[in-house]
Amino acid sequence: YNFSIAQYLQSNVIWIYPVLLVAGFIAATAAVVPGISGSMMMFLMGLYMPVVSLFTTWSNWGNSSLYGIMFGGGIMLVIGGLSGFICTKIWMKKLLETKHDQTYQVIIGFIFGSLISMFINPQMIGPETHDWVYKTTPTWEWIVGSILFVVAAVVLFFITTKINNAPKKTEITEEKQN
Repeated sequence: YNFSIAQYLQSNVIWIYPVLLVAGFIAATAAVVPGISGSMMMFLMGLYMPVVSLFTTWSNWGNSSLYGIMFGGGIMLVIGGLSGFICTKIWMKKLLETKHDQTYQVIIGFIFGSLISMFINPQMIGPETHDWVYKTTPTWEWIVGSILFVVAAVVLFFITTKINNAPKKTEITEEKQN
């Protein structure tokens, strides 16, 4: 967790390039599938802080000799990300065509699992008070959050209803033939 990708890239350690490629692939894959966070996957692999610090550490930007290294590391992440995005898109399309209900059940499981991990985790306990962070959340944030949730649910309901009531392509072609 506590290593510098820039130092590995600068010292020409070759294994860091495939690691960056795989990290980009996994992060993009997780970004496509609902309920899975790409940054959380990078965190679980121990690469979140090293990858973020590659581009956010001021000393890296202050040293112009690291620009090429940062560019090379970024290119590997982008290549991995693009290939992960394309492969996941193809896999998800096939899964939705062949195993539609099971795929949605897994996605809903990921979403509920991520909701639980967002609200029930050790990081939500204050370090000084050893008490839930939610107790210190202002009331107005709860009210605004609840209103936004209801608005989003209503908008989603109307969009879904409109899409389901829209004439299908087969209905339109049948009407034209008649």
